[in-house]
Amino acid sequence: MGRPFFTAGPTLRRIRLTLACSLLLATACSEERAPSPTTEAQVYRVVVEHLLPSGSIEPADDSELPIVYIAALDPDGIDLESQVSLVDTYLDRYDIRFVDDIVEAVVSDEPEAPVRPGAALIGLGPVVGDPPVELRVEVYRSVDDVDGFRYLLELEGGRWTISGDPEPIEPEVLVPSP
Repeated sequence: MGRPFFTAGPTLRRIRLTLACSLLLATACSEERAPSPTTEAQVYRVVVEHLLPSGSIEPADDSELPIVYIAALDPDGIDLESQVSLVDTYLDRYDIRFVDDIVEAVVSDEPEAPVRPGAALIGLGPVVGDPPVELRVEVYRSVDDVDGFRYLLELEGGRWTISGDPEPIEPEVLVPSP
């Protein structure tokens, strides 16, 4: 019996292997890879946990959970997987609400426009980089009390951890318009 008309001989196998390795190498060496939604969700959870130690927000009403308003610092917003992950993580501790406009989270008829009673307002930027990653965060308490931070996080043993102290930076998004 003769050989089939078309077989994957040694040459064809080498070509396929070379192409597969080239593709893998090109993907692994790309400079700007966006973190996966799973990575973003994990990074957001670590930073929110750092910002909101247990009992740091008193609820407005004892029968309700404290509210944490989260605003995106990036026009692309926060991906749905990360939103669901944050809501699920804090289901028993906080009422997580994502807002498109900080007006939803503040008492706008007061001169200092403070965050609503029993609540916190946090702005989360995009997760940038490949381990380590950076995250821009802003914490709004009132018009005159907004802090900005740059977090650096590393992946250690499959878990994200904050590397060092967050770097204070000027807030850019959760600040009032002039």
